[in-house]
Amino acid sequence: MLTFTGPVSLLVELADTRPRFVDIGYVDVSGQKARRSALVDTLWPEEDRVRIEFSDKSVPDMVVGADEDVTFHVVDIDRPDLAQFGEDGYVVRMEPR
Repeated sequence: MLTFTGPVSLLVELADTRPRFVDIGYVDVSGQKARRSALVDTLWPEEDRVRIEFSDKSVPDMVVGADEDVTFHVVDIDRPDLAQFGEDGYVVRMEPR
């Protein structure tokens, strides 16, 4: 899993077939704060912003300015074991505090 924090427009530029996840918040896991990420289904560039639709339709679309930073994760196809899937298709990784 490769992790980037940068402008959402970078997600649009990296147009290959590797699965991408975008951080959508945090979740408490046994008293520890963990990232909550969702699998990106479609990216819709709209003038000066980008609409992100997620594969899980229960997660609302995210609209972000093209220059706004998001944290996203790209699954390394050569190492699919690097992805850790949690409940409901979310990727959850612990972060040290």
